[in-house]
Amino acid sequence: MFGGALDKATGFLDQRLVLTSVLPSVAFWSAALALVGSQVGWAHAQHWWTHLNSGTNVLVSIVAVALLVLFALLLSAHEGALISLYEGYWGRGRVAGWLARRAAGRHRRRVQRITRKIGQLDERINALPAEIAQIDRDVAGLRPGGRPPAAADRLLVRQLAKEVAGKRRQERTFPQQADALTGFQYRNYPRDPGHALPTRLGNILKAAEEYPAYEGRYGLDAVFFWPRLIAVVPDSTRANLSDARATFVLLLNVCTLALLFSAGALVALACAVIHPAAVFWASAAGALVLAYLMYRSALGPAQAYGELVRSTFDLYRGDLLKQLQLSEPASFAQERTLWDNLGQMMYRGDASDPDILDAARTSALPPAPGGT
Repeated sequence: MFGGALDKATGFLDQRLVLTSVLPSVAFWSAALALVGSQVGWAHAQHWWTHLNSGTNVLVSIVAVALLVLFALLLSAHEGALISLYEGYWGRGRVAGWLARRAAGRHRRRVQRITRKIGQLDERINALPAEIAQIDRDVAGLRPGGRPPAAADRLLVRQLAKEVAGKRRQERTFPQQADALTGFQYRNYPRDPGHALPTRLGNILKAAEEYPAYEGRYGLDAVFFWPRLIAVVPDSTRANLSDARATFVLLLNVCTLALLFSAGALVALACAVIHPAAVFWASAAGALVLAYLMYRSALGPAQAYGELVRSTFDLYRGDLLKQLQLSEPASFAQERTLWDNLGQMMYRGDASDPDILDAARTSALPPAPGGT
């Protein structure tokens, strides 16, 4: 009865909502009812259900499905707030602010270490050719005319040959290490250590958010322009973005409900005499482990979503300009200036250099009829 009512209800809902909110809600309440059933006794619960008349069974099933769907809708409605919470936006309270600063500081120091290591590797990569050439000249000096070295110099030649072999290995491995560190930072952290957030997920999404705004790229405020950009991208791109977001949102919702389940089990232990208590302790611990695993699992899909966000700005920002009846600038420097002034005009109603916007708009307009 309940399953049939749930199937009919979910048939009217968006499939993304069913995946990300309804299914986790079903699992959450099923686990909660299982814990309750372990206390009241399964035989007693079954006896109560089977002795309800058919009309009451239908009514209870409908009410249960309605409450379940309402719970899922509330979970979906707070999707943005939950993501912000997992990103590390914990408010300005004294305790929350202190925790956020401590956690963000740890990630900031990690970004600084990565940046410093990349700089050191780049310095070594640039210095190695000269060092190898110098060693080759030293070896040539010990072999005048290409003759074998003197007996007294043979040990030194072998040492120099070993040293140059090690430096040649460094020539191969150091660029790989620098690329790996650069790629890790690109996917996981913003370029500016001062913008690091308290959580891994927050830094992954922050890195994608700051990608188009970086002064070496487009100077484009991703947060402000994203709702406008998403309106002009093709349906296939929008679907890919939605699917990627749904994947990590599903995992975060499971994480949230697992934390809620663990907290509920602990509250029940604290407020009531539970028999057997071991079931509740095990449930609370298992839910915490599940929450941790779900959060860690969400990081990979979040990286994939962030890369799709980056590519959306790369590929379709020109389409947004066309929809705004503006022409694409001839250079990246001009484009950065255009996006900066466009953002000022749209957000504040006043641009610092409105002539740039007027020029871009004039060049994008079609010629007047009969014009040359």
